[in-house]
Order: sequence, then C-alpha cells, then structure tokens
Amino acid sequence: MIKESVYECIGNTPLVKLQHLPNATNSTKIYGKIEYINPGLSSQPLKTTQNIDL
Repeated sequence: MIKESVYECIGNTPLVKLQHLPNATNSTKIYGKIEYINPGLSSQPLKTTQNIDL
C-alpha cells in the first residue's frame, strides 16, 4: 500500500497474533504491536506528529 503522506501511517500500528508461546492455553490470544512500522517509533500519535513537523 502506498501512502500519500507519512501522517497517514500515524496511529495505525499493525498488530500480529503471537502463535507459538510457551505455557499459553488454547483459549489465550496474545497480540503484539509492530512498532518498527510506526514512522516516529512512538506509541503516542501526538508526539509522533510533533517530531515529524520539526
């Protein structure tokens, strides 16, 4: 997917389902955020926007 602006990427950090975890029960679902895809490497969209505008 091609974005027109880096601003379109903020606040939409993807999640992935973690499949192979030791000691997890079958009913347990654990997801992780892929932070390296976030353009500002921040979990706070406002802070990321401020960093881009600098």
